[in-house]
Amino acid sequence: MSVLCAVTGLSVAYRRPLSLAPAVLAVQDVDFTLRAGERVALVGASGCGKTSLVRAVCGLASRAAGTVSLLGVDPAAARRPPRGVQLLLQDALASLNPGLRVREWLAEAARLHRPGEAGVVAEVLGRYGLDHRADAFPAELSGGECRRVTLAALALAAPRVVFADEPTAGLDAARKAEALALLLALTGPEQALLLVTHDLLLARHACDRLLFMHAGRLVDEVPTADLARARDPSALALLRSAQLLSPTTP
Repeated sequence: MSVLCAVTGLSVAYRRPLSLAPAVLAVQDVDFTLRAGERVALVGASGCGKTSLVRAVCGLASRAAGTVSLLGVDPAAARRPPRGVQLLLQDALASLNPGLRVREWLAEAARLHRPGEAGVVAEVLGRYGLDHRADAFPAELSGGECRRVTLAALALAAPRVVFADEPTAGLDAARKAEALALLLALTGPEQALLLVTHDLLLARHACDRLLFMHAGRLVDEVPTADLARARDPSALALLRSAQLLSPTTP
């Protein structure tokens, strides 16, 4: 499988505004790869550095150290992900332009990614169950509808790599399952998905491999088919709290 994303020695530091204190390392010396066909979950407690890591990989946050190759490109120079890479943000409503109706928002995505393809907006509106909301503004949509709009735009982009940061946050069980199924349908043997989540049950269901993050570091990596291979204490604690391992698992 070809490597679509390679990260080596990545560190991210933040300095508090107007403070003389040393910068705080949010991410420390992280290495990982994503290959075509992989669905990988980045898991860990809130505040452990997951979002900071993804933002730095996509070129949206400065790196203190390390290298990133994303579809053969270092995104740091452009300060944005390269073409073929999409970031799905946790807050679906904030991802949308408040002044554009659903139809207009998807038309913009089609213009960027599918120019000259007549009828493609109508097709995704139907596929994602948004026909009746085509003329609504984002503020008029439910959380599940906002997420479906962002997934419809993702489908128009047809990315090779997707970084999804807590894409089911704030959704009820039915809408969570719907959003996850739509997201997974967009990833196949030529694409890679990095799913950022604190939901271990969701991660095990959706992904082939788990990357465990704790205090800014990647501390463990296990296939979802063999969670008992986890060895780091923080990873074991997460798996046990989600009842994915017995309390007596060594």
